[in-house]
Amino acid sequence: MTKQRYIHIILTYIPIAILFLVSTHTVFAVTCTPGTLCSPLKVTTIDGFLKAAFSVVMKLGVIVISIAIVFVGFQFIIAQGNETKLKTAKNNALFTVIGAALVLGAWVITTILSDTVNQLAT
Repeated sequence: MTKQRYIHIILTYIPIAILFLVSTHTVFAVTCTPGTLCSPLKVTTIDGFLKAAFSVVMKLGVIVISIAIVFVGFQFIIAQGNETKLKTAKNNALFTVIGAALVLGAWVITTILSDTVNQLAT
């Protein structure tokens, strides 16, 4: 098989497998009394909504970061000593690490703020 075929297989099937593994979760049916408007999100507070929304963002962020790491690895392999391609791969690796740090930092900040607000509310 050619190099392009390997890249195509890896960039197509690995993200699909990661998405399948990350996105599998139990779905619960929402029970609602007739004549009332029910929330399908199963949250009753703004804090719960923000936690649920950020959970989805975090899962997507982990998938994107994983794909970016694989892509950067392939850039290093394909560079084969070419200085311009190596410089591009190093820059992309730096940006991937910065992006991962931003996602992790956002998670830490939201967790701290959420816990602080919950403590103040009680």
